[in-house]
Amino acid sequence: MEKITNNQHQIFDKHTRLMYLKYARKHKESNPLKWFWELKLKEREYSFDEIALILQISKKEVISAYKSGIRTIRKNLTKRELHEDY
Repeated sequence: MEKITNNQHQIFDKHTRLMYLKYARKHKESNPLKWFWELKLKEREYSFDEIALILQISKKEVISAYKSGIRTIRKNLTKRELHEDY
């Protein structure tokens, strides 16, 4: 990830700042740095088609693997949350 210099809460350009202000009003977000990094991470997301092309498998297999991974994450998260309650 890129390193932020000077002021950590600085939004770099006018367009990004305006996007943040619209988002902040809608979601009551108080941390522009958190929002900025979420925006940067979303830029690196791939579609199922792109992943299938890179891995040379069908789109159906990619979606199936994605669903399986999400189920596993939810299952583990639920176990962790239950463990923290006790």
